[in-house]
Amino acid sequence: MSTGTVPPLPGAVLRHKVLNRLKMRQSDLARAMGISTVRMNQIVKGKAPITPEMALRLERVTGTHAKYWLTLQTEFELHRWRRRLARRLKDLQPLPDSPLIRIGPDRSARVQAGAVLPGAASTPE
Repeated sequence: MSTGTVPPLPGAVLRHKVLNRLKMRQSDLARAMGISTVRMNQIVKGKAPITPEMALRLERVTGTHAKYWLTLQTEFELHRWRRRLARRLKDLQPLPDSPLIRIGPDRSARVQAGAVLPGAASTPE
């Protein structure tokens, strides 16, 4: 399992795309978001994640969708955990084909033929 290219640290993106472009200090953005300067500094340095709350605050003050910030954080975390768990994950065996929905990274879903999804009413034949 390849760990791929290292995604950017969300705090670094915040620093480059918001703080630097707007020529804004961390304390100014923190004030605008209603958080402490310490918390802002932790996010920028990667010592604290961009949580859903922080993503919503960033969305409100910067106009950048919260989902953008959460996706950055998720991609960063997934990469980090893939690296940490690489050996253990390699030893895990996939479940045999079963009547489950398979969802790919592109969010496309495929339901195996004849599968009855949980909670779905079966249709008489």
